[in-house]
Amino acid sequence: VYTAPHGRDLALMALAGAFNGFAQIGLLKAYRSAPPAVVAPFQYTQMLWAVVFGYLLFAELPSRWTILGSLIIIGSGLYILWRETAVGHRLRRPRHAPPRS
Repeated sequence: VYTAPHGRDLALMALAGAFNGFAQIGLLKAYRSAPPAVVAPFQYTQMLWAVVFGYLLFAELPSRWTILGSLIIIGSGLYILWRETAVGHRLRRPRHAPPRS
């Protein structure tokens, strides 16, 4: 049976929506100012925040499979960040000037 949310619940939902909207705007600005392969790994901090808030708010700890999966995902993101940084340094390296006569 559906029951309409009360005032406090509605206010919390509106606040969550506003924060998500601001987060989306920030994410769009980040993707405009840097290549996606550099920005995307920073989104992996969401997993860490989920663990922190899950523990603080609900006293729950992640299972070993959740931790293993998170480590694989975070590790691959860090590898991509490292690789893109290395490629960027190679592209910015000054080339030798041709000899002058």
